[in-house]
Amino acid sequence: MGSSFEKFLDELKGSLDIVDLVSDYVDLKKVGKNYVGLCPFHQEKTPSFTVNPERQFFYCFGCGVGGDVISFLMEIENITFKESVKMLARRSGMEVPGDDPRHRQQLREREKLFKINHLTAKFYHYLLLETDQGLKAINYLKKRGFTKKDIKKFGLGYAPDRWDGLLKFLTGKGFEEGELVKAGLVLLSNNNNYYDRFRDRLIFPIFNSRGEVLAFGGRLIDSDESQPKYLNSPETPVFNKGKNLYGLNWAKHEMRKSSEVIIMEGYTDVLRAHQMGINNVVASLGTALTSEQARLIARYSNLAYISYDADTAGTKATLRGLDILKNAGLNVKVVDLPQDSDPDEYLRKKGVDEFYTLLEEAVDLVEFKIKQGLENIDLNNVQGKIEGTRKLVKILATLEDRIEREIYIQNVSDKFNLDPEILKSEVEKLIKINKNKDKNSSRRYTKKSNRRYFTNKNNKTNSFRSIHFIEEKLLHAFIDFPELRNTIVNEINTDMFSKEYQEVAEFLWENKDSLKGDIINNIESKVLRNKVMELMINNKTVQPEGVERLIVNFKEENVYNIKVGLYKKLQENNLNVNRLNKLLINFQKLSGNHRKEGL
Repeated sequence: MGSSFEKFLDELKGSLDIVDLVSDYVDLKKVGKNYVGLCPFHQEKTPSFTVNPERQFFYCFGCGVGGDVISFLMEIENITFKESVKMLARRSGMEVPGDDPRHRQQLREREKLFKINHLTAKFYHYLLLETDQGLKAINYLKKRGFTKKDIKKFGLGYAPDRWDGLLKFLTGKGFEEGELVKAGLVLLSNNNNYYDRFRDRLIFPIFNSRGEVLAFGGRLIDSDESQPKYLNSPETPVFNKGKNLYGLNWAKHEMRKSSEVIIMEGYTDVLRAHQMGINNVVASLGTALTSEQARLIARYSNLAYISYDADTAGTKATLRGLDILKNAGLNVKVVDLPQDSDPDEYLRKKGVDEFYTLLEEAVDLVEFKIKQGLENIDLNNVQGKIEGTRKLVKILATLEDRIEREIYIQNVSDKFNLDPEILKSEVEKLIKINKNKDKNSSRRYTKKSNRRYFTNKNNKTNSFRSIHFIEEKLLHAFIDFPELRNTIVNEINTDMFSKEYQEVAEFLWENKDSLKGDIINNIESKVLRNKVMELMINNKTVQPEGVERLIVNFKEENVYNIKVGLYKKLQENNLNVNRLNKLLINFQKLSGNHRKEGL
């Protein structure tokens, strides 16, 4: 039950966005990759409360309180762990497993659905690669430029041209028909006969960010006007289309590294991009982006490029998605694909370099809205100019930043030969009207805590020496790149760290295989817990390829500091001969090693 409950907690926290939760209590503003605001746990005038959406952590640099979604709710509501979990589960639409048999049954049900999806993906994948039934789909993929290597990488499959292919396979594995219906893989006819949802289709498994199979998308191989070209799994207890992104499991590392994401529309768009080495691409599982998807993207990126199909439907979808992404704190740019083309086709015909050129030429949110708003309007006649100006006023009035608004008013006035003063006056008039409307609407209620003010008396304002700076960067690299942890541990002993970070390094090294929020929250020492949380919340830009050099720099500074310490001791007047000789030998040994390693 313990491991099941831990899995439930992982799923619960994975379904929530800490920025969304904290925003119910604190007014947050995006600064870089983090969000900052006035701490609700102590009185302050300058914001020191920081939320990191990437790691789903919060930390206050003023009072030292920090943790994950569960601990935030415990602190802010002054409730127990159990009560916090229950509140978050209700928020996420999940049931907490407990002594109630119904709860345990629901958790077992979810685990079974994941197992069914996993076996289904393997079944379809096997049919595609290992049987004659899949030859038609293989040939289709070959024509589209996809190889067996791509098929294996993306887990593609083929649903056989049978009514009961998957049904027989899964019931043969001991699953009941009702469970397969709940998984969205089997349907029940009016005659009470069970049959496969996906038949004679190329199959795209849909994964969550952890790489678990949530659902499936199926594409017709032969044209058939009686059936939809694409067929997707319905929503199930483990799949919510509006809360997931296709390709996130492959793209998240590159998104985090570059802080950029390219959002496309279809499965093959994403696969083509990844095949050609553009690894920060996801799709929105349908053209309409949701606020949950936008917040999910904001965990990994600051800049979002929208690259939807260049048709009417794609343009409308782009317009819907722009404000959703902006409201999530993302910078947004729109890629202008040639008319009637899609990213897959463009990449195949033009290549990666040409696509990157389109990214460089992508226009920002306001420019795109202006371009779309003035489309099919003739600004050369009076009526067209009036209509166009009114549309421009509506667009410009949405800009909250005054400097940004002034610049766009001037640019638009010059471009369309409009009087800037009149345009500015109309924009400000509309802003006032909108503000008056807002006064009548409900405002966010920010809860205040009457907790006592905490002060960190040991907070040092002096700048760290070089070794402390390198230590911080190295520890950040350790946290950010799990795949490099063994390398760092093998190269560096924790006793090489200064007193400032030695205990932190010991904790991280000891828990390198299970570095999760729960473990950090349970650190008994408040000082150690705060130091680890501060590292988790802060962003020190370190690239994986720079870690090797960082290790060398760390060793170099470490040796230098030891030598300086020895040198100072050599200056002491009361040294006896034996002590002096020992210090000299150590000093010479370090100097020799230093030269040997080329440091």
